[in-house]
Amino acid sequence: MGAGATKTVIKVAQAVGLEEKKEEKRPVLPGEVEKSIAMGRSGLIRNQKKAVINLYRLSRDSDRVRNQIVEEGGLLPLIQMYRSKSSEVQLLSLKTLGQLATTSNNRSKLHENGAIVPLLEGLKHKKYEVRETSVWAIGNLAEYDEARIRMVAEGATPGLIKFLNEGTKENSLDAELIGLKAVLELSQHPKNHTRMVRDNILPTIFDIVHSPLKSNKHKALAMKTLAQLSQHEQNHKRIKDLGESTGIRRIIALCGY
Repeated sequence: MGAGATKTVIKVAQAVGLEEKKEEKRPVLPGEVEKSIAMGRSGLIRNQKKAVINLYRLSRDSDRVRNQIVEEGGLLPLIQMYRSKSSEVQLLSLKTLGQLATTSNNRSKLHENGAIVPLLEGLKHKKYEVRETSVWAIGNLAEYDEARIRMVAEGATPGLIKFLNEGTKENSLDAELIGLKAVLELSQHPKNHTRMVRDNILPTIFDIVHSPLKSNKHKALAMKTLAQLSQHEQNHKRIKDLGESTGIRRIIALCGY
């Protein structure tokens, strides 16, 4: 098949949705960030959609633009847009908050301005894609210590456990990796160790490391989390006694992997 014919086939496939079009990166225009933020303050859904679509695109540009969105006051409109009656606006507001959290300078500001509330509420959303986005955003924000502590204290662990146990999507294995990364990030702070165990994270972790359906990436993330939780002495007995005193034997069995 010649080059011209190949391009034609690709265009046809894109037209019928068989192949995704590559997203073209658009330059950030002067005043575009400020205009999008101002539009996001509107109570009209059509304005909110335009604003959040543009803010999400802008948030994927660079650290510089992500910092600009935060510095120009974009956080509060994004948090408020999660209250929109449009599930599309809700989803994109969380995606944008998650993108902003990929830049380390922004994490403390996200924490201070109340971004944790919509992220935790998103874990309970009726739409799977919103829940998955919340999990991803939590994992990004959890790289900031104060946010780690607060999210666990306010109930992030049960929501993450439920997400990891869903397995209702064809891409659930990939989604579970996102969930496991979030759990691992939360477990990095010693203050979270006993609370996460009290919230019953251990059975889910053990099920993952012993499941023949999970990849080595899944098992490695689960074991790293278990290693973190094992640092707290109060958790030792809970780990040992898990599954009628088979906890220790199950950990030893992993040495054969």
